[in-house]
Amino acid sequence: MSQRPALPGQRTLVLFVAVALTVGCLSPVSKSVRKELDQDISFDQLTELPGSYEGRLVLLGGEIIRTHNKLEGTTIEILQKRLNRWGRPKDEDDTGGRFLVFAERFLDPVVYSRGRRITVAGTVLGGHAEKIGEVDYVYPLLRAREIHLWQDRSSPVLVYPYPIWYQWELD
Repeated sequence: MSQRPALPGQRTLVLFVAVALTVGCLSPVSKSVRKELDQDISFDQLTELPGSYEGRLVLLGGEIIRTHNKLEGTTIEILQKRLNRWGRPKDEDDTGGRFLVFAERFLDPVVYSRGRRITVAGTVLGGHAEKIGEVDYVYPLLRAREIHLWQDRSSPVLVYPYPIWYQWELD
């Protein structure tokens, strides 16, 4: 019994499905951490009562405001942004406020610089009060478990028109 060769359209469909499945599995954090995440805590709830969520593992993201190094580690101040389905902070002005992430290691402020997009899986440590100008502000404070810095999207896009149109971002 002879097998019929695959048609070009069938190859394209198989390739498209394989790429779609691969992209669907992409996440800024590991599978083991994703299993532990508490998806029921909104950022609004966290900012209202950060102490009541101590010990819970959450996934937050946004835009870095500043990075501050001390002997015991690095604190990153982040302007919260909603995450898209891949865990990348959305490019929008809407925000729920600010939060702090503490990492028990040195993170270079040139790399973790103002304006970079970041996604963090972290354990809630409670709230931390600081001033923003003359205003007292209580930040939700997380201990970093995993951190993902996103590449700038201003890089050129390559379009390859065979057999159907695909787009890849160049890094």
